[in-house]
Amino acid sequence: AAAARAAAPEAAVEPKPGPVSATLRQAKDLQRQQARQLRRQAVQERQRGQQVERELRECRASAEREAQALRAEALASAEALRAAAREEAAALRARLEAQARRRAEEEEARRRAEEE
Repeated sequence: AAAARAAAPEAAVEPKPGPVSATLRQAKDLQRQQARQLRRQAVQERQRGQQVERELRECRASAEREAQALRAEALASAEALRAAAREEAAALRARLEAQARRRAEEEEARRRAEEE
C-alpha cells in the first residue's frame, strides 16, 4: 500500500468529502446571500427612482401652478395699466377740449369787441 502511494503521489492525497461539501455549501450560501442583497438593492433603486419621478412630477406641477399665477397676475396688471391709460387719455382729452372751448370763446369775445 505504501508502494502504491509512493508510485502515485496525487492519489495519496484523497479529497475529504466533509470540507469540500462544507466549502460548496458556504459558496452556495454566499451566492444566495449576494443574490438577496442584489434583489434588495434593486428594490431600493426602483423605489428611489419612483421617488425621484414623484418629486419631479410635483416640481413640474408646482412650476405650472406658479406660471399660471404669474400669467394671471400679468394679465391683471396689463388690464390695470390699460384702464389707467384710458382714464389718463380721457382726462387729457377733456382738458384739451376745455382749452379749445376757452380759446374759441376768447376768440369770439375778441371778434365781437372788434365789431363794436
